[in-house]
Amino acid sequence: MASGQTDLERDQQLETETGAEVQALREENRRLRAAAEELQRAEGKLQTAKEEAEAIARENARLYREAWAANEAKDQFLATLSHELRTPLTPVLALVASLAEDPRLDPELLASLAVIRRNVELESRLIDDLLDLTRISRGKLELQCRSTDVRQVVEHALETSAQGLETKDLRLSTDLAARDHHVWGDAPRLTQVFWNLLSNAIKFTPPGGEITVHSGLEPGEGGTRDLVVRVADTGIGIEPDVLPRIFGAFEQADRRITRQFGGLGLGLAVSRALVELHGGRLTAASDGRDQGATFEVRLPIDSPEMDLDETAVMRARPNLQESSGAVRPLRILLVEDHPDTAEAMAEVLRLLGHEVTVADTVAEALDAAEAAASGSGIELVVSDLGLPDGSGQDLMRELVKRHALPGIALSGYGMEEDVRKSLEAGFTVHLTKPVTPQRLRDAIRQVVR
Repeated sequence: MASGQTDLERDQQLETETGAEVQALREENRRLRAAAEELQRAEGKLQTAKEEAEAIARENARLYREAWAANEAKDQFLATLSHELRTPLTPVLALVASLAEDPRLDPELLASLAVIRRNVELESRLIDDLLDLTRISRGKLELQCRSTDVRQVVEHALETSAQGLETKDLRLSTDLAARDHHVWGDAPRLTQVFWNLLSNAIKFTPPGGEITVHSGLEPGEGGTRDLVVRVADTGIGIEPDVLPRIFGAFEQADRRITRQFGGLGLGLAVSRALVELHGGRLTAASDGRDQGATFEVRLPIDSPEMDLDETAVMRARPNLQESSGAVRPLRILLVEDHPDTAEAMAEVLRLLGHEVTVADTVAEALDAAEAAASGSGIELVVSDLGLPDGSGQDLMRELVKRHALPGIALSGYGMEEDVRKSLEAGFTVHLTKPVTPQRLRDAIRQVVR
């Protein structure tokens, strides 16, 4: 305070300064109250957002559970549907196949039986494609990979397709020229791929046309080598606008194609997915309508897994010479509660030279095994899984415990989980219905060799 001011002046100056400070404090107080109110509003908004986020999370969790349950229900429905569709196919296919072996039948009747068999097998393949597509879409399809000779795979697919080639009078040209046909793969799945490609070529090539199958080695990515197999035909070709979507599920060129040739449009979708699971590529090429088509399968010939102990690989791979040998007659217990299937399967087994005892329940099968044990005994069990008084897995566990018997499971259910449960129960092989005599014969060889 300056010297010379009166007491009044000093009081006035102090009052002024104090008033300014009070006013500043009032302003600060208003600002703080406004900030507090803003903070309170922000906290309210945050709480509301948190509650909304929690509600959304709960709703998402509910939707996820519902979607998961719906997927499970869909898988179960497809599995049940496939079982119900396959069960009546089994006796038809078994009896047709066994009748076709009878040399006394008239050639015209044999030709009619061949038509029935082809169509039953086609329906079975459509069921398999539906299930495979479901497995692939959910990432549940597993490959059983080992060192695989693709030449043998292709030749097997060609043998399976021989009847179709002959029926349409198609010329077949093969040139499996690759020096090395070995890849790390699942032979049955690769056979499925080539069978699909050959079936399409046969279906879409008019009578008198030609199908060519060629293999070779070509450079792959990263300095590796690829085995390339091309299946070409002189058929109806593929329009340019269709090529980009030819591998889509349920895709066919147009409704005219579907009406004329039938099919669900699943084979190529499943085949591409299987090839990609092997680390390869499946592509299509065509110059357009009536110009034929070429499908190219490209598989890596050099895989890190191929460095595994080759002796172990050879042990894991079936011995083809051994598999092709005859099996001695066996005493077989067949357990099947579907009367037509039981009669047909028993007839097929007897035609294969085996002695067959038939049971239709778990209890009857156990009694039959006990009764036989006092004599020459049962050597092999072939059992359905769905039985009136229990499951085939329960039966197999008991037969393994009591008599150490090997077994073959028969079922209309063929998902990986079904196969795993069968093997865990003690079955050596799980066969998905319908079962041909050849598949049954091969399974018996695999079990008793």
